[in-house]
Amino acid sequence: MIPTFVFVRGSGSAAHGWSATQREMASRGHRTLALDLPGRGADKDSWGRISHTFVKLTKDHSMPLALQDLYIAEADALTPDNPFDVHELESSHAGFFRKPAGLAGILDDLSVRAGAGSQ
Repeated sequence: MIPTFVFVRGSGSAAHGWSATQREMASRGHRTLALDLPGRGADKDSWGRISHTFVKLTKDHSMPLALQDLYIAEADALTPDNPFDVHELESSHAGFFRKPAGLAGILDDLSVRAGAGSQ
């Protein structure tokens, strides 16, 4: 089964911001959805049931690495039996929208590990 990747943008942005990443993922044979959802926090009963990945952006000046690490730690504390699968991408806060291949590569590798990737 081919996994479907669901992209959710943050505050002040919209789903269309994922379009380049969606095209890159489609070229690798993946299905994607991009959603506009208001941020309401995480619920451990639902959040703890799904696998989740955090891509740390190492050149992000809007959200420094220390803050990204804090978000990861807080989420992992909420669901200690289901921690984030953390990856790093050399990118600014929105740089991967202009150059989606790096992010698509990380996601494709995740699907390979799940047995459904393009490799």
